Amino acid sequence: MVDRISCLPPFLTLTSFNGLYMFSIIRPYNVTVWCWVRVIVLLEIYFESDKEVIRFCEQLFSYNKQIELHWKTNKDWGNHLQLENKLPENELIETIAQSMTDVFIAHRLRNMIESTIKRIYYYTNSDEIERILDLTEWIFAGENADSLQVRNTEDPSQILKSLFSASIKNETTIHYDSIIQFRLKDFRNQLIHYVGLAIDEFKREEDHQAFVNMLREYIVKKIRALIRFMYYRGICLLFINIMVNKFQQWS
Repeated sequence: MVDRISCLPPFLTLTSFNGLYMFSIIRPYNVTVWCWVRVIVLLEIYFESDKEVIRFCEQLFSYNKQIELHWKTNKDWGNHLQLENKLPENELIETIAQSMTDVFIAHRLRNMIESTIKRIYYYTNSDEIERILDLTEWIFAGENADSLQVRNTEDPSQILKSLFSASIKNETTIHYDSIIQFRLKDFRNQLIHYVGLAIDEFKREEDHQAFVNMLREYIVKKIRALIRFMYYRGICLLFINIMVNKFQQWS
């Protein structure tokens, strides 16, 4: 993409193309000199959590080892990363968005699910909350055919990644915690839906378990009744056999 840069002296023009900048200088006698220069743009990213910034750097380098960054701390915003933008813009945004998605799933997702269960669906029992949490993560991950069938929607991690991509595009300063707080509304709404599916699955499990328990109790009662019947029948047969033997002896 070629951009013409304005706000320059009339004798100097600056045109950008994919990170390359071309200066044209009008010299005396109407001679124009052209010069291509690569300008490295620093992208600044802030993380409040130490664990999250470490995980972000690990994921970033696992996806692309050409990225260079500088890491320092900031008294107001926590961890301050400066990335040298040496990659094509789309590739850099893709790498950062995927890394942020990985960090969110590892460090934020479970707490957000738990908050949704308590705040939206008003569950308070710790055992029930834990089971619904596990079911929601199972639906979110979509690791097998059953969970994919229950979910029956787009991969939620891709929704999350697209929201991160939209939030960091055309930005030179990015605050990870601000994105989570203000830019993930669509994902939060989708998560409410997933928790609802998990609760439906949880209730089906409860109904199935109740049926199994009822069936078990019914079988146990029948077996006990049969044992009692066989026991009394055995005593009767034993008594009859004794009487027959006695009668034969008397005869």
